[in-house]
Amino acid sequence: MIRFAFLFVLASALPFGGAEAANEYDWGVSENMKAAVEKFNKTSDVVSDLRDYGVANDHVYVKETDHETLMRIYDFLACIQLTNPDADIEVDSGGGFDISIDSIAFANGNWPVDIRISVVNTIVKMEKYAVSILEKITVGSLVFTDVDRMTHSVQLMTAKCRGDGS
Repeated sequence: MIRFAFLFVLASALPFGGAEAANEYDWGVSENMKAAVEKFNKTSDVVSDLRDYGVANDHVYVKETDHETLMRIYDFLACIQLTNPDADIEVDSGGGFDISIDSIAFANGNWPVDIRISVVNTIVKMEKYAVSILEKITVGSLVFTDVDRMTHSVQLMTAKCRGDGS
């Protein structure tokens, strides 16, 4: 009976621990950076270009919608710029959009970075939605297409907005 009670308590606690672990990393902008991100989103030529291309400020997914959701696209660009203030960011549109950054600090050096985000239309409950999917990140000559490496790259590029950057 004691063994059954122990297993019941253990099994009951698993979902809560899993949910806690899933929320361990928050892709939102930290409170102390929200004003800077909002200012960037209002004044940036890059964000203005995205608005001109008709890109909504939606969340970006890594590879597929069943993987982790990243921050919203405008916030993502703001956080890249705020984490890497000397970086020059350009956006091109076409079947999604490409983000080119001339120099980001990675692995004891500065590297050019290209990010490919595709926009896919999906239908949920008879409503059509556009979903932004992070397809690949190119750092120098390395191309990352797997979920873990792309997620880690985004964490590094946006570190200042999450409160763990310098």
